[in-house]
Amino acid sequence: MPVLEAGLFALLVGSAVLMLLISFKFGALMKVLSGVLFFSSAIILFAGYEVAYTTETSGTGQCPVNDPCITQHFIIREDPVTNETSGQWIAWVFVAMGIMASMLFIIEMIP
Repeated sequence: MPVLEAGLFALLVGSAVLMLLISFKFGALMKVLSGVLFFSSAIILFAGYEVAYTTETSGTGQCPVNDPCITQHFIIREDPVTNETSGQWIAWVFVAMGIMASMLFIIEMIP
């Protein structure tokens, strides 16, 4: 399965939440941008991406001294036995947040 870097995913979700919170003070356009970011993060998870971060170590007992070992630590991972992923329900939460941000924008635009 394709892997998305955890820092990029955290930046995407964090900016969506930040824009939603800022929108209550600065205007309705931030709600639209927040909804787009929530929907895009949901699409990433529905597409089957796993979210992980990597660490690089060298000189440990498992690796040769001059050859670094790269280890992936998964945050959202698909189970290889059942093919179920924790990303599906998280994606549905992001869809709900995107719908909420969109509805808040529509409500604010109705005179």
